[in-house]
Formats: sequence, structure tokens, C-alpha cells
Amino acid sequence: FPGPKVLLVAETGEEQPLLPGLVDYIAAQRFDRVVFVSQPEPVDWLRAAGLKNLGWFPGLLFSHGDLAVSAARNAKRSDRIAMVGQIGGSGSRRLRLAAWRAKEGMPREVRAPAPPDVLEFYASSSIACATNSPRDSVLRLFEALAAGTMLLTDRPAPTSGWARWWLSGNELVTFGTADELAERAAHFLAHPAEAREIGDRGARWFAERFGEVRRRSAFE
Repeated sequence: FPGPKVLLVAETGEEQPLLPGLVDYIAAQRFDRVVFVSQPEPVDWLRAAGLKNLGWFPGLLFSHGDLAVSAARNAKRSDRIAMVGQIGGSGSRRLRLAAWRAKEGMPREVRAPAPPDVLEFYASSSIACATNSPRDSVLRLFEALAAGTMLLTDRPAPTSGWARWWLSGNELVTFGTADELAERAAHFLAHPAEAREIGDRGARWFAERFGEVRRRSAFE
């Protein structure tokens, strides 16, 4: 194949961060770029193994155009915490956190909507809760930011690469424990104007750095 060849590697799992044979496969093929679209850690591991032309492009598979993003932001907000996924079964950190403080009666709602409906679900909620753990799709983070809803996500490790993109309290709010999650969710449910300001900053960040034209240009 004569043109540029790019290998996109999606979520590889928490227990098995590098698929069996992936290093040998990449080394044997003539890819111009190998791009991870979820977590950045495998890039460092593969570089240590001597592989080159590696990159990290989280959210590359974001499938919503600018018109869909703009339309979703017009949704009427409900006083709830939106989570996308299913409780139970996978054991991922996000889904374990979905059971947090249920006894306190927090107005959370968990759905598994089709991709076109994710933006509207987030945009029609006061808070969007998603995490950046390896078992969870990082697309949720970008969808929440695009929707203009305040994103509540787990605090990234210093080596994860996320910290250089966002500042907690500016474009999003982070938590380190389930107790912090409950505390911050309660605070922003009680202060919706403050939550909306953070959501608006997140939406501006998305528009300036990750809109449709910017994504296409960055990939090229």
C-alpha cells in the first residue's frame, strides 16, 4: 500500500495493557505512525522497547460533528449527575464508582445511550461523571466537555499526560476518592451556576482545541 500507514490502537485493558504480540506486530510492519487513542502509558513502554513514530491522540475517535455539538448544548438541564455505562459486570473503576453514596440519594442517572444520544444526555444534566481509567473510554471525557456540562472525573496521575491538558477547577473538577466524589457532587448540585461556569470553560476548551477542523488538522 503506497500511502501513509497509521495504526490506531484503542483501549487495551487494565490487566493487559499491551496485547500479546503487539510489540512484534508493530516492529514487523511498516507503519508511518502508531497512535494510541486511549491511555498514553503504552507509548512509553513501546518507546522503551525501541519502537519509534509513536503518538498519543486521546479522543481521536470522537464521532460528533460541530453541528451536533452545538445542537446538544441547547438541551434543558436536569438536576442530576449523568453517567454513561452499565453498573456491574465489567469491574471497571468507573462502574464501581457508579454505586457511590447511593444511600445519600444523590440524583444520579446511569444510561447506556447510543453514541448519537450521549451528547444530549450529558448536555441535559447538571454534572457529567466520567473517568480516565484504562478500562473506560476516554471519549466520555471529550463528550462531556463538548456538551458544556461540568465534568467530574478522577484525578489523573502525574505521569498520565492528562494534567498538562486540563486544570482541576478550571475546565473540569477532579476527585481522588469516593468521598471526594460525593462531596464535590453535592457542592455543585447545590451551586448550579458555579457548575455551569466550569462547564462553559470546558466547552470553550473543546471548541478551541478539539473542534472538528482542529481534530482533522491535528491528525493530518
